[in-house]
Amino acid sequence: MKHLIDHISNRVDDSPLIFHGDVALSSGQVLERVNAIRSSDTCLRGNRCHVQSDNGQGENDLDAILSLIAADGWSAAIVMGSSGERPTELSELPTTCDTRWHLATSGTTGEPKWVAHSLASLTRSLKVDSSKGATVRWGLLYDPCRFAGLQVVLQALLGGSSLVIPSDRTNFIQTVSEFQSHRVNALSTTPSYWRKLLMAGIAENLDLRLVTLGGEIADATLLVALQEAFPQARVTHIYASTEAGVGFAVSDGQAGFPAEFLDRPAQGVELKVDERGQLLVRSQETPASYADGTSITDRQGWVPTGDLVEKRGDRYCFLGRTNRVINVGGDKVHPKEIEDVALSVPGVALAHVRAKSNAIVGQVPELFVEPSSDVATDDADRTALRETVLERCRAELPRVKWPAKVTIVDELQLSAAGKLVGTSPQGTVSNGDGFKEGVSHAV
Repeated sequence: MKHLIDHISNRVDDSPLIFHGDVALSSGQVLERVNAIRSSDTCLRGNRCHVQSDNGQGENDLDAILSLIAADGWSAAIVMGSSGERPTELSELPTTCDTRWHLATSGTTGEPKWVAHSLASLTRSLKVDSSKGATVRWGLLYDPCRFAGLQVVLQALLGGSSLVIPSDRTNFIQTVSEFQSHRVNALSTTPSYWRKLLMAGIAENLDLRLVTLGGEIADATLLVALQEAFPQARVTHIYASTEAGVGFAVSDGQAGFPAEFLDRPAQGVELKVDERGQLLVRSQETPASYADGTSITDRQGWVPTGDLVEKRGDRYCFLGRTNRVINVGGDKVHPKEIEDVALSVPGVALAHVRAKSNAIVGQVPELFVEPSSDVATDDADRTALRETVLERCRAELPRVKWPAKVTIVDELQLSAAGKLVGTSPQGTVSNGDGFKEGVSHAV
């Protein structure tokens, strides 16, 4: 079995492999640092290695990645997470030749849970053609200790590519500048982060050849905008989760995925839709349970994803999460429908709907909008934008889906995973309000 250090050792050139700020490390220099870590850190050998990110700016991303390389094939288990995250218990440790990678779920619907992977399961869907990968330079926008970020890191290391780690992941203007100077041509992030980049008017500074989206629903409008912004790029929507790994990838420029995927499993991953319209995935690589012993799969090995889909013609389209459905007097309202309409209004950068309690119908949708940078900050312009959004919703949606309240906020916050802060089944926004203070206007 090959480990990460073996893949790096097999590189034939000594050009920079990893960039971080002013630091540029060749494969040889990476190996030197990795061997130094192995020599100095006794906890690595035959034990659990705890590798933690700061879950914020990413100042220690380089150290975290070097520790991951050092621990693979050297430690029995790698426990990855943000500062302070550690599982209360782990299942029996494997031998050191079969390192188990423990990753935390995003925790958007509760406390994070821990999932154990092997390097084989993590790299199942990666492209490892080094002749093609040599021309690719990935920019890292995700936390490397989360599933999506780890996928970018592993693709760069195993695919013969190079990796650029930004100095401050939270400052996307500075990050884009660093990516431009290092000639990054491949980026992977969430639809929300892509919208922020496009609306900021700085994305065109990048000459991208590979554009990938994941973690949230990718709508047709965004896919078209990305293809227009990067006409030379291959735009791909990747469907994945920490539990099931990568399910499938779609590069046809359309939202959702072909219905034939249910009949033709891609890369050994099966799909089906249950009676509620929930998408389920099944793979031999999926672990049966979390570290605490609770089940990930049902008795037949299927993973309930929590994502609702609907068949439209020869395609399945995503409706949203099961825990975000708003019950308006017995009618089920999917926030995505309202958010899509709001996003179609010029001047809207991001939109987020949550449930608001109502004494008469139980719940009503409440819409929050972040204006794009070209919208003035004075009250008159923001009031005009709010009214335009409300009019568009009333024109294109049935009455039950009209937002009861529209609020313009300075900024809709993204989580460390690059996602808009989600809502719980009760409609309360997790991790605080999810909005930065600013002038707001409500209906």
